[in-house]
Amino acid sequence: MQFLSLIQAWLVKTFTEKSEVEQDSPANLRMLRNITLVIYVATIAVGIFTITQGLFIQAGIVGVLWILLNISGALLLRGTTFPARFISPLAILIAVSVIAARANGLHDSSVVIFIVVIIFGSLTMGAKGALIFAALVSVTTVLMGILEAQGILVNRFSELTDLTDIVLIGIVAPLVTAVIQITLLNRLNQSVTFAQKSVEQQKEINTELIRLQQELEERINERTAELETKSEQLTEQVRTNQRRAKQFQTIADVARYVANIQDLETLFDTLAQLVSEQLGYYHVGIFLNDEANHYTILSAANSEGGKKMLARNHRLKIGETGIVGNVAYTGSTRVALDTGDDAIFFNNPDLPETRSEMAAALKISNQVIGVIDIQSKEANAFSREDSEVFAALADQIAIAIENVRLLEDTQKSLGESETIYRQYLRSEWGRIASDEKFSGFQYKITGAAPLVEPLQKPEFEQALESGAVMVHQDENDKSSLVVPIKLRGEILGIVNIRQPGEKAWSKDEIELVQSVTDRLAISAENARLFEETTRRAERERAVSTITTKIRSTNDPQEMLAIALSEIKNALNVRDVRVKGMENEPDSATGNQAES
Repeated sequence: MQFLSLIQAWLVKTFTEKSEVEQDSPANLRMLRNITLVIYVATIAVGIFTITQGLFIQAGIVGVLWILLNISGALLLRGTTFPARFISPLAILIAVSVIAARANGLHDSSVVIFIVVIIFGSLTMGAKGALIFAALVSVTTVLMGILEAQGILVNRFSELTDLTDIVLIGIVAPLVTAVIQITLLNRLNQSVTFAQKSVEQQKEINTELIRLQQELEERINERTAELETKSEQLTEQVRTNQRRAKQFQTIADVARYVANIQDLETLFDTLAQLVSEQLGYYHVGIFLNDEANHYTILSAANSEGGKKMLARNHRLKIGETGIVGNVAYTGSTRVALDTGDDAIFFNNPDLPETRSEMAAALKISNQVIGVIDIQSKEANAFSREDSEVFAALADQIAIAIENVRLLEDTQKSLGESETIYRQYLRSEWGRIASDEKFSGFQYKITGAAPLVEPLQKPEFEQALESGAVMVHQDENDKSSLVVPIKLRGEILGIVNIRQPGEKAWSKDEIELVQSVTDRLAISAENARLFEETTRRAERERAVSTITTKIRSTNDPQEMLAIALSEIKNALNVRDVRVKGMENEPDSATGNQAES
């Protein structure tokens, strides 16, 4: 009951709420107009074809559909989208139903287009569209199958129609297609939602930066007002404001320069060089805490002494060594106006000219991830007010570091996913080649034939190894074009086209073959996935049938006999035996079945 309640709740939500594709956004409206236009043109073409073939009944039905498409198109131009969303897939459904009914019924190749109807329905109406048109397709095909089975709808294949065809084509295929399409739509909606959240987060970050810049500008204005009223402090205050403006500009430059940097090494080098050049300090170092939070490690520096420390993997004990270690522990900005008098200053022989030093913590969510260390050759180079500015600069640098880390983690996860999927493709297609026991197909004028043994040619091996198109002239004076069949970067096989005589393959010809092989790879993968889904469904059905038969009795002996008999029939084996835990003779079951 709980499962039924969940399904009911999902159906109510699906049919009462608008999905992402049903929103009248510019992109959705553009897609809807394109779909309607394509179906409109296709309807005209089908109508002309039916008239030229003398199929006037079909032509009349197509004409009605054409009128409906005109009405829905007119309403779409007026801003009413629902008729276009519903009538466009419905037109395809009716047209294909008429064609199939007049041709070979359920066995006509045109019924494959029913899947396209469900896909179009999901593209125009979302999950509810997939369900509605899956139901319409199911009703249509089931009705067609019943009419064929009853002899009312007669064609050359109608005698072959049975219950299995009706169930598979009329129920299973639409249901599976709808489920797959709904799953894909859900994944798409999740991706869109995630992207929207990322955009909102980025907007919040940008808003915070703008707010910070506005606050800093307000402080500059306040300092300027004070200069107007305090003439005796004019020179010193102007110098202070200019210095502060330079610092603010550095913060803005950091935000602008690091926006497009995508790796930490480049980011660190850029930040250290930028802060040093803009603010005129001879040494700028960036430290990052290790995972255990025991040491803070130098990751970037602009000075010669700093580069020497980088070379020997310089690190400081957090909370114990120097100003940097103290700031990494407390998270508070530290200023040493005279390093000779500061009790926790670390005398570094690589930076002997240091007279004053400032260190600010790099924080993400109030957690210290590192320290930016700035050193000057001048005593009293930093004021107490500078600590606020450098704290803001440190926050900006921390945000940039975290963004690059998140990007690297995302790229790493994406790369791992692609590698796993390629390994899965390689394994599955290798298994198919082994199970089918053939290497491919050879097509000649006389027809097609499977290749039991692979063709060994150097150009084949080169194409498989390099993944590039190969053009070759063999010893039999035949021009050969070898194009790899690729699926998401994985090479599944090759297509080899040979023609007698010397032929210069044009760029258009090669691109045409490449386009065909790309679609061949996608179609083959879709067929493999469909076959795998069908195989799993058959296995689950067999297990369910056997389980039902076993549960039909309460006698353990009869249960065992039923289980062994069903296993023997399902596996088509000669004999099935059961051996107990003790060393007793095997007991055979039932009759010896011929395999």
